[in-house]
Amino acid sequence: MEEKDQKWICEASDIEKLYEIAHKRGSFLLAYQLSLSSIQPLQESHVKAAFIHLQRKCPAFRICFGQRDGQMWLRYRDTEDIDFKVVKDVGPEYVRDRLQIHQYNSEEGPLWCARLLLDTNADSLALDKDLTHTSQLFIGVHHSITDGLLLV
Repeated sequence: MEEKDQKWICEASDIEKLYEIAHKRGSFLLAYQLSLSSIQPLQESHVKAAFIHLQRKCPAFRICFGQRDGQMWLRYRDTEDIDFKVVKDVGPEYVRDRLQIHQYNSEEGPLWCARLLLDTNADSLALDKDLTHTSQLFIGVHHSITDGLLLV
């Protein structure tokens, strides 16, 4: 896609540039972990659909970097694809550790990803005894679309 066809937002701020440099060096990467307890097992398709909707509703989840006139800019992505995977045969610590070194494609995005460990039932914090299915949801984020993003 040509530069003129891009949906440019603004030139990247100094802090956004700093976070991109840090990302390329493997630091300033965020990983969130949520324990989800439910009566029925979570369905992969439902979780994936929720992230597709989140990306559509949250501008920060549609942003990536691009070069414009020799400068680093923020722009909206060309596609709606997401980086969502169900992971198996590993523990939560492994997933969290991998996300804290995950490399995002800064020029194409997305600058976030999601991983799901289904039915781990590990140390459920569920307050209701009927919530017998616990899964672990992880969200990895390039720091520039959180603290670094000045335009939301």
